[in-house]
Amino acid sequence: MMFRLMPCIAAALLVLLASCATSQPVQVPGPLTLPPARPGAMEDALRPTGPTGPDSLRQRPTPTRPESGNPTSAGVFLREDLPPGLSGTPVSVNVTNLPIPTFVNEVLGDMLDLTFQLDPAVEKLTELVTLRTSRPQAPVELFRIARQVLGDYGVEMLVNGRVVRLRMAPGGVRTDPPIIYSGRALPDVPVSHRPVFYLMELQAIRSNEANRWLKAIYGEEIKSEESQERNALLLSGRPEKVRQAVEAIRVFDRPYMRGRASIRL
Repeated sequence: MMFRLMPCIAAALLVLLASCATSQPVQVPGPLTLPPARPGAMEDALRPTGPTGPDSLRQRPTPTRPESGNPTSAGVFLREDLPPGLSGTPVSVNVTNLPIPTFVNEVLGDMLDLTFQLDPAVEKLTELVTLRTSRPQAPVELFRIARQVLGDYGVEMLVNGRVVRLRMAPGGVRTDPPIIYSGRALPDVPVSHRPVFYLMELQAIRSNEANRWLKAIYGEEIKSEESQERNALLLSGRPEKVRQAVEAIRVFDRPYMRGRASIRL
């Protein structure tokens, strides 16, 4: 058996030696040549190529929410019905405890020389009116003052051509529409008996807190309704009281960190 394997091993060795003789040697390339080192090349490579940032700390004020612009308003400028013929020299008024029908006859009839009509309900009024002007009033202004005074008693004046009709105002209807404002800055409110509605949006406190404080300070002098969705208060009342309430809210509506310094690094 040994003699039979010998020829096979010899043939395998011959094939292996023949393959080694025909293979080509592998060519290995030489080392790469580097350019000569330039002085300062490492510093240039580490130096940033983009825009550089500040090399010192800067202090800026904390951003604040800008105040809104001019507030929107409604019911300020109304179409005013005035009877014709309101001209002439200024008139002074000084009447005390006159029944409403007598007051109407004195001011509209004698002083302003107007044609007027009294409804039966107005003729039956027995309330007393006292009015004194500190200086003479132009006829137009005196007519406006009389309209405001009678409006406090529930009497409205309707101008129909040259005739002024006086009647009782319907129940629940104001003789003069209210003035409505909204915004952060309350503008100059005209001096008038007309009520003012003011929508004030809050920034730092919640509407329920501000409403609770207003009720504790002003009681029933100011009516305040909450709008939790907008975090705002709807104030209503006389112009001067509304102005006081707005100034009070501004004192309360401040951030907890107000007055403290903040630095951004």
